[in-house]
Amino acid sequence: MRVALIGQFGAREEDLARLAAGATDVTDMDHVHDVPGSFAIVAAAGDALRVQGTASGWHRVHHAEINGCTVAASRADLLATLIGAEPATSALAIRLLEPVPYPLGEAPMWPDVTAVDPYDYLLVTGHGRHARSVRWWSAPEPSLDLADGAQAVRAALSSAVDARVRPGQRMSTDLSGGYDSTALAFLAAGKAADLVACTAHSDDPLSDELGWARLAASHLRLREHVVLPPKEFTLPYAEMGIGEDVLDEPSMMVPYRGRAMSTIRRMARTGSAMHLTGFGGDQLFTGSPIYLQRLIRRSPRRAVANLRGYRALFSWRRGALLRELLDHRSLRTSLLDVNLDEPPVVDITIPSLGWVPTPRVPPWLTPMARDMVTEALHAAATSAVPLAEEKGVHLELHGIRAATREVSVLDAMARTVGLPLAAPFFDDHVVAAAFSVRAEERVTPYRYKPLLAEAMRGIVPDECLDRQTKAQGGVEGTEGLRQERVRLARLWEDSRLADLGLIDAGRLRQLCSTPSAPELADGALLSTIACESWLRARPASIHPRH
Repeated sequence: MRVALIGQFGAREEDLARLAAGATDVTDMDHVHDVPGSFAIVAAAGDALRVQGTASGWHRVHHAEINGCTVAASRADLLATLIGAEPATSALAIRLLEPVPYPLGEAPMWPDVTAVDPYDYLLVTGHGRHARSVRWWSAPEPSLDLADGAQAVRAALSSAVDARVRPGQRMSTDLSGGYDSTALAFLAAGKAADLVACTAHSDDPLSDELGWARLAASHLRLREHVVLPPKEFTLPYAEMGIGEDVLDEPSMMVPYRGRAMSTIRRMARTGSAMHLTGFGGDQLFTGSPIYLQRLIRRSPRRAVANLRGYRALFSWRRGALLRELLDHRSLRTSLLDVNLDEPPVVDITIPSLGWVPTPRVPPWLTPMARDMVTEALHAAATSAVPLAEEKGVHLELHGIRAATREVSVLDAMARTVGLPLAAPFFDDHVVAAAFSVRAEERVTPYRYKPLLAEAMRGIVPDECLDRQTKAQGGVEGTEGLRQERVRLARLWEDSRLADLGLIDAGRLRQLCSTPSAPELADGALLSTIACESWLRARPASIHPRH
């Protein structure tokens, strides 16, 4: 038996040898996943091969057939190049939506390349001639209360950080002042890392993050606390590097490339070997009130109390809330019912408790693009299976997959300056620990991220856990649109999306010249920029097929 782990993990060679010795064949390797960290597994014995990514989707597996042999890779575009595949125009049309409804975004951009579901591993036998997917992960049964769940999260997150930190090693970390990055900073400092923390200071008058970051820093043993002033923290839409990053699929990180790399480049100059990020904390610990639909049947009194809390928090309208609570459509029916002419719900007084959040459909999409999206929705509805039986868990798990896609792109960008990222909240063990807690204990309108707060009690000072706010960053996005309006308008003068007939470039140029246009509000442009950049990174000779 031969075993390789690819990624970040807390195991030595002798540990792997011991794990491999206890397996009878490659299908008997689930216990290897017990190693803390985030990594892909490749195991080989005889003519059998097992290739496994992570349940979170951070490490993904794709495969294609080349000369009758199954070839696996972490990147779909590599396989597409090897087999001479062309991307599908419909795959681009789908990704112009935001968010992309599940499961439309799960397939690669190239129809001839197959993606292995993150909950499966690829089993190849017969010397490469036979390949199939085998399920290895599912969401845990939520059986823990808050106290026991906090202990589970504390242990998993501590092990995840420990898998990456070496005492005395120079490391860097985000320190926004929020729960997520603060938790990681204290855990890393507790492992005796030679730690540099970075806070990007926003000039948004409504942001209170700098004060909370400085409070946390005052309790941490740091080599340095770097505070990036607003003039050094690039605005969204600036320094995007359109077409520079060759990616597996369009990424919403592209419009934020310059902004994200402001921090990364500064931390790379400190000599940091790895940069810790708090990405994933929102997906695990903010949660969705959709669980209330089930809680009403199981614990009516508690459900009503939480409903009152959410109504007070968001001013939910009674009629709209009742309609959502009584909506018991399936995922498949919800996909069929998606109306591309219906604007997304941006009014917080109207709750959204369905399987499929209404996607934003850019008004510059052509009729052909809209037809492709409609066709894809109807095709998906014939076989779509949710990621979990419970609607809220399904949406949260999908949110994790969507987030790991974006953050893994940021990791690739960061590695260009020699600084890999670590996102411990996305480690499968941390995800499993969080989802083992009952939804009503993990998500409540009365406390901000109660599970993480209790998990970090005694590690993070109590005064740092008193924060109940979160910065939104809308001011910077609006200012970025205004300052970059000329470059954004020029971007569509030779648009490859327009060449494919997917967007109306003239309308888009006109809107970008008027950044205050309501059609550009709330990041409506992000997915279109992502798709345009993805296309431009590909050779002009490539002609996506319909």
